[in-house]
This record gives sequence, structure tokens and C-alpha cells, in this order.
Amino acid sequence: MLDREPDLDAVVIATPDHTHAVIAMEAMRRGKHVYCEKPLTRTVAEARALAVAARESGVATQMGTLRRDRARRVAHRLRVSGARRAVADPLRLARR
Repeated sequence: MLDREPDLDAVVIATPDHTHAVIAMEAMRRGKHVYCEKPLTRTVAEARALAVAARESGVATQMGTLRRDRARRVAHRLRVSGARRAVADPLRLARR
């Protein structure tokens, strides 16, 4: 997805838990802001590596728990905050 939509400013990661760190790392490497569902990582080492990557890339990161009714609000806030293109519709993507 990051290759198909290079002008994204931010991503919302709501994939299976074991994929969070890998996706977040790649997004940060490409300079994308990251909102990630809990848990962010499976190990302390992964968490430390992501902290370094976030610091070095200068992106904003956040971890939390979205309920389905809040997912659209988070995407809307990203758009309103000046993000050129946030994830278009997190609920639609989650249903694929």
C-alpha cells in the first residue's frame, strides 16, 4: 500500500498483532506518521528499535485501542490536522 500511495502522510495500523512492528518500522522509514493498535510490539527489542526509528525520522507516533465507532474520527482528525492524505477509510480496509 505504501508503494501504491506514496503521498500518504500517516497510516493507521490495525493488522494482526504480530505484524505491527514490521509495518510501523517501514512506515516510519518512509517518513509516515503512525497510529498503531495495541500492542505496538511483541518484544522490548522491537519497541526500542521503533523508538529509535521514530526519533530519527521525526514522525509523530501513537499507540492505542480503536473501537469501530472511533476509527473514522481518528482518520478525520488526521485529515483536519493537515495530513494531505490519511488512510481513506480504515473500516473499509479492515473488512477486506
